[in-house]
This record gives sequence, structure tokens and C-alpha cells, in this order.
Amino acid sequence: MSVWGFPRFRQVVPGWVLLCILVGLTSLGPVKARAAEFNNPNLVATLIHNTVMALNHANLSGNYTVLRDLGSPQFRTATTSARLASIFQAHRKSKLDMSAVVLFRPQLKHPAQLTNSGHLRIVGFYPTKPLQINFDLTYQIVNGKWRIFRISVSPTKPAVVAKIPAGTPAKKKSKKRRKVSTKTIPRRKPKKTTTN
Repeated sequence: MSVWGFPRFRQVVPGWVLLCILVGLTSLGPVKARAAEFNNPNLVATLIHNTVMALNHANLSGNYTVLRDLGSPQFRTATTSARLASIFQAHRKSKLDMSAVVLFRPQLKHPAQLTNSGHLRIVGFYPTKPLQINFDLTYQIVNGKWRIFRISVSPTKPAVVAKIPAGTPAKKKSKKRRKVSTKTIPRRKPKKTTTN
């Protein structure tokens, strides 16, 4: 008897294709099991905090080994500690210290998303001043843990909102006054009506 009792099915679909489909479906099992996590804002915030702080420590110390070790196997294969140091060299040169992010809740541009490939993508920013910390983070689940798959963190100036500084007198609007006549207008007397 052939697969699932369909004699022609085996002739149309080779066994190796079925094996690939089954392996693909079972490999997404851990991702789906952990999918509820990215709907929990506290867990998402913790994941973001941990990643940004690991990058901050790497920038401050110049040692990117731990940041690299927190990555997925593909991340570790694609990047070396020296490459990470080169990528984030501008952060180090500007002496960027992102420690203040722990005092803020990350603002997401849209809810955390599970991609078709099973990666978790989180895009947003920390509303810190004078620089806002933007992030675009992608994670892959490895042995039941979300690991860094892609990381992009960049400081930018926050959007400028025009405010009048305290102590600055507000400009008065010039009002054109209408001249009011000082003459009194006589009242008309009502007409008397007669009734018969």
C-alpha cells in the first residue's frame, strides 16, 4: 500500500519531497510553541533591552565576543567579533552610551512580527534624548531560546516639535480695532396702533 492509502500519490510526489515537507513543518514547531511570547509586551521589551544593552556593553568595552555569542548559528557564522567592531565603530567613536534605555519602555513601530521563515522581527525606538535610539532586530529560535539573527541599532535626533522656550514672551497678535462711534443713536419710538 502506498502513502496515506493513495496509490497514485506516491507516483506523483517522491518520498524525499514528503520528508522535506515534514521536516519543515516540525522545525516550525518550537517557533509556534513560543509564538505567544511575542504578544506579551513585557517579554518583547526584555528581549529588546537585553540585545541593546549587550550592544552597549560591547561598544563601551570594545569587546564584541559576547554579543556575537548571543547570536544564532547563522549570525555567528556570518560575523566575527572584529566585523561587529567595524560595523559599530561609529558608536564607539562618538562615545555613545545607551545605558539610559533601561529607564524607557521601547516604542514599537508595529507589533512584533513572525516572518514566513520563522524569525521574530521587532522594529521601534527608545524615546531617549538628546538622541533617540532606533532598532530593527530579528531573532531566530535556537534550542527554545530567541537568538540574534540580525541587528541594526542607530541613534538619531528625535523629531523636532516646535515649542516656545519657557520665559520667552509670547508675541501679541496685532488686533485692528474698529472705531466705535461715541454718538448716541436716537431710539425710534414705536408707532401707536389703534384698535376699534
